[in-house]
Amino acid sequence: MGPRRPTWRRALLPLAALLLSAARSAAGDGDDDLAVMRARIVAQAVVQPQFVAVYDAEVAACVALLAADGSFVDIDYAFQQAAIWPAYNHSKRAEWMASAFVTPGSRFYNDSALEATALRSLDWWLLHGPESKQSNWWWWTIGIPITLGKTVTILREALLPNQTAAAAAQLANAKTAGQVAANLVWTCEGTIYRGLLVGNETLVAQALNLSFATIAYAPGLAEGIKADASFFEHGNQLYSGGYG
Repeated sequence: MGPRRPTWRRALLPLAALLLSAARSAAGDGDDDLAVMRARIVAQAVVQPQFVAVYDAEVAACVALLAADGSFVDIDYAFQQAAIWPAYNHSKRAEWMASAFVTPGSRFYNDSALEATALRSLDWWLLHGPESKQSNWWWWTIGIPITLGKTVTILREALLPNQTAAAAAQLANAKTAGQVAANLVWTCEGTIYRGLLVGNETLVAQALNLSFATIAYAPGLAEGIKADASFFEHGNQLYSGGYG
């Protein structure tokens, strides 16, 4: 086995393509920056060929579990614990369906029925998701904005104005103020998705700049990257092997 990849890098990887998009677009290729970034996020969502069959089976199961109102019959939306929140799976399933929709080779590729199903589940979440008062801040500040952000980026052109507004409101929960290190990167990711959704270049640029600022040596007991490639988070706790 080779050396284990430092976990701070894994925390940054989901955002790496966005940072690269910004750098390349800034070079002046004549394309709209935000459109280029959206296209690359969609490209990232495409399922690799070797996983398409398994992915399609999971998506088909999700479709079968979707009720007429857009909720999933097997999810206990009332169950809440700090570390366990079944309702989060609703948001993830919407993301999975959106990914299958843009995956060449998938049985659901460009399937209008699947798109309508994904939008129905998304609509339910936008209306009823906020009714959950999950006590663990992570879910609404990081978890939901990241998975929801990917979904609405893929389905952006099909969203109604009220859906766009509701999604933007949930993505706004990814507040960067007071965040550091990996948590700052993740909240920046949610913020970038919001900027891409509503077409706010300034918001995207600010979040990208905050993300770039985390790629720096953090001396002593400060949170962040150490000289030996270890990583501190939540104060001076060593999180190498714990994040990612």
